[in-house]
Amino acid sequence: MKNKSYRRRNYFIKKSFQTRFSLRFVLLIMLEALLIAGLFWHVAKGTLTTGYSGTELRIEKTASFFYVSFVLILLIASLAIGLVGMLVFIFYSHRIAGPLFRFQRSLQEISGGDLTGRIRLRQKDQLGELGESINLMTKSMDQQIGKLKKEIETASQRTGKESLARLKETADFFKTSA
Repeated sequence: MKNKSYRRRNYFIKKSFQTRFSLRFVLLIMLEALLIAGLFWHVAKGTLTTGYSGTELRIEKTASFFYVSFVLILLIASLAIGLVGMLVFIFYSHRIAGPLFRFQRSLQEISGGDLTGRIRLRQKDQLGELGESINLMTKSMDQQIGKLKKEIETASQRTGKESLARLKETADFFKTSA
């Protein structure tokens, strides 16, 4: 008997899409960190800061006084935000990558002639309207080709002509529910 509490987790549905999505976010965070560092450097240029080193009072250029601690804080914050953001984007991208995977699989089935399948998305998934549109299109094609198959069957029973048999063969390529 299988353990129902265990469920295999697949964090990468569309690996290239999700990886690019996450890396772009991390790149954005790194660019933001560089921009902040550059702005700080520009504002601090030409100013002096006083501070204590132990018991002695020091006067230094602001940029060199804060440089080490500022860069360290900036790196730690950027790495933390980047890692957390990457994880959030991997999980959030499931709401996009999952439906894209289902759309691709469904469209492959339709191109193979199967008009009986429908796309079912999770409640929190994105692109629900597109899924509904594809389902509506598939349902319409299913009904129309089903009618065509029935009409061809009726006509071939009456006339028995070879051309009708070829038409039926063409229409039978599609798997329909009718």
